[in-house]
Amino acid sequence: MSEKIVIGMIGFGTVGKKVYEILQELNETSKVLNETSFNVEVKHIAVKDLEKHRIVRPPEGVLVSDADSIVRDSDIQIIVEVMGGTTPTYEFARQALLHSKQFVTANKALIGSSALRLYRIAQLAPSKHKPGIFFEAAVGGGIPIIEILKRSLLGDTVREITGILNGTCNYILTKMEGSDSERPVSYEAALADAQAKGFAEADPTLDVNGDDTAAKLVIMAMLAFEKSYVAEDVQVTGITKVMLEDMVILRDLGRTVRFIAYARKDSTAESLIVEPVAVREHQLFGQTKNENNVIMVNTAYRGTQTYAGKGAGGMATASAVVSDIFQAIRVVRKLDHAPSIPLGMIYPPRALHGDSWGRNDANAYYIRVKCENPEHMDQYLKAIESEKPGKLTLIKQDPTFFAAITESNATRVVMCSITNRLAKLMLDLTPDKLHPYSFVALPIRDDL
Repeated sequence: MSEKIVIGMIGFGTVGKKVYEILQELNETSKVLNETSFNVEVKHIAVKDLEKHRIVRPPEGVLVSDADSIVRDSDIQIIVEVMGGTTPTYEFARQALLHSKQFVTANKALIGSSALRLYRIAQLAPSKHKPGIFFEAAVGGGIPIIEILKRSLLGDTVREITGILNGTCNYILTKMEGSDSERPVSYEAALADAQAKGFAEADPTLDVNGDDTAAKLVIMAMLAFEKSYVAEDVQVTGITKVMLEDMVILRDLGRTVRFIAYARKDSTAESLIVEPVAVREHQLFGQTKNENNVIMVNTAYRGTQTYAGKGAGGMATASAVVSDIFQAIRVVRKLDHAPSIPLGMIYPPRALHGDSWGRNDANAYYIRVKCENPEHMDQYLKAIESEKPGKLTLIKQDPTFFAAITESNATRVVMCSITNRLAKLMLDLTPDKLHPYSFVALPIRDDL
């Protein structure tokens, strides 16, 4: 008779429901039994509201409201955390590890902020075989980038990582750009569509402001560069300032906007940046559409490798969670050791060195200003010119709208000065009407 692996889950949202469904399907098709000689039982799932109507409804008694009881349950061998956030999930993770349970999570905020502490706690577990921490699902959705960075690139030196890491934002920008069969839509309409299709949360702030992408980039950078980072090391600009008009103008120039994260480290510079970028419409990043992600890793010996896959929606992330569950089962059965702490998570974070945040990186930039009062436009243009961004090539101008492209030698530090000056000027001129769409400055990249 087959034995059982007993799992407890914390969280039953979009990802949690898909994880449960996949595990039930694998049990029914005997895939788990055939591959591991074990059957998987989800004993309990912690939820906030037991009375909430759910399309996916586990058997009576599986849903509970007390997550602590799951962590303390001696029958449960693997804890799967898909609730998100850092409070109270850190405490659940800590207790799970101290109770010698394997810990599987899709929580990039938790791993990005607390990985070192959690790995140290795992070493305090009373069992001879220490519990493992599995977090493949925290980054990249259906792209196994964590495994690639942890194992596949050992012996090589990662120089740079560039990627579209947030399927929600990519879906929104794709809808805003339109296509031959779909008309372009506003940011608000694209966001509503993403929410209706399950690609965006009811509160999308963490996605559209860039915090979600920054947390993923921190994890990838720690693994790639073998150094600890924190969210504050990332320079972040969200997508909320991008307007429908920007997408239309750029599409006429053969370009579109993508929300791109990149990390770079060498002997002279260290940069972690998340921002919307104007890319060529028919190149790789411009052709990565809807909820899809793409990640490029440049290394010393292998050159550039590209990985692509789904980045939003429950199924892609759930599949990565289930893969980690299978890895955890191997540890439970003593067929494998718990994953060791990555080198980049061993030491406390240190300050970025050299040209941090790419201040001296030179690019062409797309600049757009929109105002309500035509009398203010001249002051905005003088503010831009005073920072000496180089020659401006005018694209569109009317009394309340201005769009231009700088020469390719405009540096990031100059563009930051321009945006800071514009923000202050707009606040002075229209203190009650500062609109998030008032201005935007997008780097233009031809290599993506």
